Amino acid sequence: MIISIDGVDGAGKSTVIKLLLERLTELNLVSVKTSNRSEMSSELKQFLNENIEKALIARFIYFSYSNLLASNEIKNKNYENVIIDRFVYSTEAYHKAVDRYYYGGIYYELLDHLSKEAEKELITVDVAIFLYVNEKEQMKRLLRKDPQENNKLDFKIEIQKYVSEEFHKIAERLRHDGIFVYELDTSNMDENTVAKKIEEIIKAKISEEDYKREKTKVSIWDQIS
Repeated sequence: MIISIDGVDGAGKSTVIKLLLERLTELNLVSVKTSNRSEMSSELKQFLNENIEKALIARFIYFSYSNLLASNEIKNKNYENVIIDRFVYSTEAYHKAVDRYYYGGIYYELLDHLSKEAEKELITVDVAIFLYVNEKEQMKRLLRKDPQENNKLDFKIEIQKYVSEEFHKIAERLRHDGIFVYELDTSNMDENTVAKKIEEIIKAKISEEDYKREKTKVSIWDQIS
């Protein structure tokens, strides 16, 4: 089972992933990050973050390659159950949002095309989870974080609003493509409540997949018999 968890800054992604790893030990869950990978230059990432309005496409390519590395890690190590911490959907949503904010959407179609092409090279997720948080709660949570974990885009309310809108669009597209999508507003929930809700979704989907596999086995046996 491959699960991606994406969402707006301050929605609680990292904390929830940590809790899920603790709660779902029987699944041998592995967390794979697309950000801060050792194969990628941290100096280049810092430069691109500081100059995102001037290097939008370059930053998109940087994170797209990071997504590819994460995808290849999952394939090569044959992880059975894995959570991807920020996947291609975050790359798409954030760069489209920045394009809308700084450029009025002149790169939007290009980013849309590049995102869809990038997805073709990546592993397909079984469950895509998108987390949201309202503006007031988001600012409170971001201010509680270590300042080094935030970047200059986090406190631009308009960009964060655009990011949420883009995630909703991506969620609809994925549903249309047959991928199970779970969207959750975490504004009025504590981290344990959020983790419990996602835990229930993951267990339900794994049970559903197990049932489908067993049903397929029975069908094949009936044909042989």
